[in-house]
Amino acid sequence: MKERTKDIFKLLKKKTTEYLGDLSEKPMTSTEVIAKKLGLTRTVVSKELNALYKDNLLIKINTRPVIFLAMEGALVQLLRKEYPDLSSFYKDYHEQRIEMYLRKIIGWDRSLKKQVEQIKASLVYPENGLPTIIFGESGTGKSFFVRCAYEYAVAAGILDTNAPFVTINCAQYANNPELLSSVLFGYTQGAFTGATEAKDGALLKANNGILFLDEVHRLNPEGQEKLFTYMDTGKFTLLGDDAHKISSNTRLMFATTEKPDRFLDTFLRRVPIRINMPTLEERSFFEKKELINNFIMIESKRIKRPIKVTNKALLTLYEHIYVTNVGEVKNLIKSIVATTYSNQITNRTIKISTHDLPDIFYKDLENNISHKKVPMANLEAIFDWQSKQTKVCGGK
Repeated sequence: MKERTKDIFKLLKKKTTEYLGDLSEKPMTSTEVIAKKLGLTRTVVSKELNALYKDNLLIKINTRPVIFLAMEGALVQLLRKEYPDLSSFYKDYHEQRIEMYLRKIIGWDRSLKKQVEQIKASLVYPENGLPTIIFGESGTGKSFFVRCAYEYAVAAGILDTNAPFVTINCAQYANNPELLSSVLFGYTQGAFTGATEAKDGALLKANNGILFLDEVHRLNPEGQEKLFTYMDTGKFTLLGDDAHKISSNTRLMFATTEKPDRFLDTFLRRVPIRINMPTLEERSFFEKKELINNFIMIESKRIKRPIKVTNKALLTLYEHIYVTNVGEVKNLIKSIVATTYSNQITNRTIKISTHDLPDIFYKDLENNISHKKVPMANLEAIFDWQSKQTKVCGGK
């Protein structure tokens, strides 16, 4: 890209960001304004903009004068390259911007398509949505899934922009179910030894938002009964005061690594949306690759340097069986990059080969599993956080 083209593209990106920040008030910068700002003729700028559009780097809106937009990130992949007018662009932009929060979930249109449809149904259902429970092994992405659902609900206007999102990991209270109940429902002064003052519980703190209870099977039968009373009536009581009913408008989402038989039937009957998250090995090889690539790109952004991975190392990462699913992948990638980065801290590009992989991958390498699905080639992949692209190039 020529310097002149880079200058035009850079200025247009800046103006596009400003424009999309408040669509109702700021008019989009015209070709004439860009030309004047950069000291170029309108004809030259127009020619450059059309060339960038043909290279799929700009979105074109056929108003008079024509509007070009230079957008970045995942959203631009969801939008069309050309629109007949501003109203059709606005409509598509708003719709896709909302959907983007669920499309961050790798597999949203493949292995997790049904699960995404279920979580949307739980959110959009009239009045206060539907309680939802997610079943799945440790590390299958249940918490991330719920967080994306919350962001979608806010973007779609289902929840207010300042709606609370409260998370409780019930496993932290496994040996003290009474303490878990106090955290969940709140308590009055003197309700138990050490309760020197009254305190609100998570159900009230999450009012008009979402309360996410992870490892909810740790909630004892008494706690489950008290919770389904809230699901029935929208009211609950503090520990130490069963007479005073408190109202809350909190949406409930649960996650568990256990089977349904660990719960009271009376509890599960009140949770109409039940989502099953597949293990990593139950998902497609393509999604597994996409997840690994995504985690490497995240680390590239974190260290602000490109990461080059040899083909053999990358294929070994792709074909390894991760016992604790996506969570294990994320932590291993972080560990590999951190260790390599510390050893190559002066390098502009961090290079990862099979020698940089942890011991758990040695058996895979000895068995040559990376030869099974994909023929070996003298290639490397470069993950660059700045360009947001993964490039394949010849290795040394």
